[in-house]
Amino acid sequence: EVKEYLQKHYFENITLDSLCKVFFTNKNTLLHAFKKSNGTSPLNYLNLYRVEKAKQKLARGATVTETALSVGFYNAVYFAEVFKKVTGLTPSAFKKWANMIKNGDKN
Repeated sequence: EVKEYLQKHYFENITLDSLCKVFFTNKNTLLHAFKKSNGTSPLNYLNLYRVEKAKQKLARGATVTETALSVGFYNAVYFAEVFKKVTGLTPSAFKKWANMIKNGDKN
């Protein structure tokens, strides 16, 4: 239920407090239940999901800034940090790589 909510609302400003209000629970219960069923915290899952959506948008040619904003990151520096932590590449480097692959240049 929480996972589906995150997938539908990933582009919104979501906090643990806001999730607790939506699901009428407290932080400890929410964190424990989510981690038990998904192996990670809700906010870490949300960031991973956002990065996957960002990769799709960057591969289609969206700018880094518009991508960050459209997937729910309102701070470009934080977006770049999370993206690099997850993928090993900066958003710009990923976009260049995806463009090379799309154009058949695998060098």
